[in-house]
Amino acid sequence: MNIGNMTARKWVLLVAFVLAEAALLKLGWWQYHRMQEKETARTAFMADLPNQTVTLTGTFDHNREVVLESQMNGEEPGYRILTPLLTPDKQDILVDRGWIERELTPGFLDKYKTQGIQTVQGIWRQPPTLHGWLRGPLEGRGAVRVLMYVKPDAIAVADGYTRPYRYLQATTQTAKGVAAFINPPPGGDQHRQYMWTWWGLAAVLLVLAGRAW
Repeated sequence: MNIGNMTARKWVLLVAFVLAEAALLKLGWWQYHRMQEKETARTAFMADLPNQTVTLTGTFDHNREVVLESQMNGEEPGYRILTPLLTPDKQDILVDRGWIERELTPGFLDKYKTQGIQTVQGIWRQPPTLHGWLRGPLEGRGAVRVLMYVKPDAIAVADGYTRPYRYLQATTQTAKGVAAFINPPPGGDQHRQYMWTWWGLAAVLLVLAGRAW
């Protein structure tokens, strides 16, 4: 490329190419840093998990039990079962007991009920921040009441009890057929894909510009 013989049009194209290439590279670097941040947060969360675990005792109130829709256990869709736990110190704690198979037959939740005082281990989780207009927070479906996302105040608090605006995600099994497990923070896989997409586009643009010149 002879710089001295470049026309105004070629100068404009060169500037546009440099700006576009810089933007694509910068977007790739931003995704790289986001990937690193999320991977670090996920690793730290899992490493600190034993220190976050708490143990609560109380009685499950199955009359106010609901399920959380569209939950996955590996590749199998189902529910997560949410049951208020009434503790001796008058706390009404919403407990995510874990994943169960998806059913709609009347009384199918009965097999997950418990009797008497229960001991539950888990970690405190904050409900997601979502706008209520996306979908209704609580609806009936067949034989069950369904939450579309975790929303503690969608379930009435027992008389004489108080509830914190957080919930306990169980790490131990509370009944046969209930798979208790922790969903860790998302890793950086999505950002990794975006990173390679932006850098791939930058490489394609570089090749095209080289052929054009």
